[in-house]
Amino acid sequence: MSERKQREFERREMDILQAALMLLTHEHWEKITVAQIACQADIGKGTVYKHFPSKEAIYARLVLDDSEQLLQQLQQRAQQFDDPIELFRDLLWFSFRWCGKKQVPASLQIAIRQRSFRERLPEIQQQQIQQIEHQFFALIASHAEQGMKQGIFVKHPVEQLFTGLHATFDGAMMMIRNQDYLHSPSAAGISMNEEVFIAQMVEFMLSAMTGVSSDVRPTPHRDTAPG
Repeated sequence: MSERKQREFERREMDILQAALMLLTHEHWEKITVAQIACQADIGKGTVYKHFPSKEAIYARLVLDDSEQLLQQLQQRAQQFDDPIELFRDLLWFSFRWCGKKQVPASLQIAIRQRSFRERLPEIQQQQIQQIEHQFFALIASHAEQGMKQGIFVKHPVEQLFTGLHATFDGAMMMIRNQDYLHSPSAAGISMNEEVFIAQMVEFMLSAMTGVSSDVRPTPHRDTAPG
């Protein structure tokens, strides 16, 4: 393939991904069809299949690209902290902000980790997803183990800790997407906006790691908004 054709191929592939992202802002991901993505990208349906074998493969590419960018950001931010608690507080805040500003739905990010979804993906994408999950785990595990050695965090198997943090984060992200829930009075009669909700989730997760209840911070302790 010539250099010009390679550039055209890559540009068309980006057009397909952008078209899928645009549709995801208006339609549930399960209801979107390859034909709709092709129409949005102003190309033929057959052209889409030259780049991706299925709409699931398109979704996987979107999630993988986003996850790789997030991982790089977290790895860089982690180098700025010596205190494990402040490190995890920053990483959690940043992750919530990052995922909250992205077009990829939380439900899709969760679905892509399910076996039934992955089995429909090309083997190379299955391997890529597994690899980036291992990288996220390595990042969390290394700093969690450091906090445990310092006596700051309760000693837990890191696999158990990672699973618990992941499950709490996923559940919180699904609740954040439900804006009617966040802005309506709770059972205790307290109106909760997104900022307060994220603060409570971050401190809840830190409490699970330290074994000590901590004060809820309604705003980030530093600028954690994605650049």
